[in-house]
Amino acid sequence: MLFLTAAEVRLLAAAFDARSQERARHRDRPPPYGLLVEFAAFTGLRAGETAALRIGHVDLRAGTVFVNRSASIVKGVRVEGEPKTRAGRRTVFLGRALGERLRAQLGDRVLDREGYVFAAEDGRPLNYGTFYSVYFKPALREVFPERLHGLRYHDLRHSYASLLVEQGAHPKEMAELMGHSSVQITLDRYSNIMPHMAAALAERMDAAYRAAEPTTSPGDAGQAPIVRLP
Repeated sequence: MLFLTAAEVRLLAAAFDARSQERARHRDRPPPYGLLVEFAAFTGLRAGETAALRIGHVDLRAGTVFVNRSASIVKGVRVEGEPKTRAGRRTVFLGRALGERLRAQLGDRVLDREGYVFAAEDGRPLNYGTFYSVYFKPALREVFPERLHGLRYHDLRHSYASLLVEQGAHPKEMAELMGHSSVQITLDRYSNIMPHMAAALAERMDAAYRAAEPTTSPGDAGQAPIVRLP
């Protein structure tokens, strides 16, 4: 299990964007692979959930994504269906900046509620196999040191979990956002990064302690300090 920092995610996405601009010069419609990488790492959707995501399930105004479908390949045939568990049906949040990037990518397609968010030129879903083998793995070797060359697409989801921990998310919140059927699954899967949560919490508690330092009114030397409440 490997993790990327937010900066590393953006760096990888920028590499895809640079390649897309090069393709655009040759009049090809650039695939939204940079956006796809950022979307996976900052929403935590599984590959199958992203592949099945329809435009109508993205609320750009509210900044939310409703997950209720997943796609998989069975004996070479693409199959869509509901998530395996009730917890898989969930709403995740889309940051404002990422939402604006998604809006720009969709363009006029934003009105096609049944269209796929990540679609090929003909409107069909992107070929994730091609994306992974032809684009994703080569980009990793180009951008990152050898220790990250084994990164899988699914590790972008793990990176999302790591980012949630950095922001101090509670395990229950993490379980709900990631579509885990129980908090125990979250704890078992990400126990190795949970200690960072305690450190982040300690820093916020220290900040609260410092902000609440009492002040003494002028001329009150020798008297008990007066706490100035905000």
